[in-house]
Amino acid sequence: MGTTKAKSLIIVRWLVVGANGMLGQDFISELRFQNIKIIEKPKFDIANIDEVRSNIQEVDVVVNCAAYTAVDDAESNQELAFRVNAVGPKNLATVCREINAKLIQFSTDYIFSGDSDHPYDENENPDPKSVYGRSKLAGEQEVREILPDNHYIIRTAWLYGKHGKHFGKTILNLAKTKKSLSVVNDQIGQPTWTKDLAKKSIEIVTNLAFSIIFKFLNLSSLMKS
Repeated sequence: MGTTKAKSLIIVRWLVVGANGMLGQDFISELRFQNIKIIEKPKFDIANIDEVRSNIQEVDVVVNCAAYTAVDDAESNQELAFRVNAVGPKNLATVCREINAKLIQFSTDYIFSGDSDHPYDENENPDPKSVYGRSKLAGEQEVREILPDNHYIIRTAWLYGKHGKHFGKTILNLAKTKKSLSVVNDQIGQPTWTKDLAKKSIEIVTNLAFSIIFKFLNLSSLMKS
């Protein structure tokens, strides 16, 4: 993690990939609130390098909100998980390098084993136990290798927001129809509001001119998945 603060960057053009998802919609909303210019594009396949090149041009920052997040399903869909979570970021980083743009890549606590008795920090060694975790770590590694000076990897967990499905919404909906609920009690995490994550991500990019791995979560607690 970098330690030297640089002068704020003048960023005028942002493109959000996965803009229709839960995080993507809040990211777009926050950019508009801050009067930051958004380059809007129709949905395209980030795992297809030709589509990435044709859609990402003349931008300063690319925000990758696209991801395969079905943790359990990834075990039987490894090829798809790696296509979205590893090949996609690789292609985005490649094109960002070609046009001298910065890339925000979101990652996850699943890149760690989940066996720790303390919260993970940015400098601990990854040890993913799931296909999902390995695919997200592979995405991180591709971005860092291809775009060493122009990336922001932001690790987060347990996202919830106004748009899309999440654990909190699922429990609230079940509570309306069931008298009792059975929920796992062996996982500890920090629910993180997508609007806060979007706001913090913009702050990081506009205030830090160097590449960084950053952890952002709303609550301080042990991440164990």
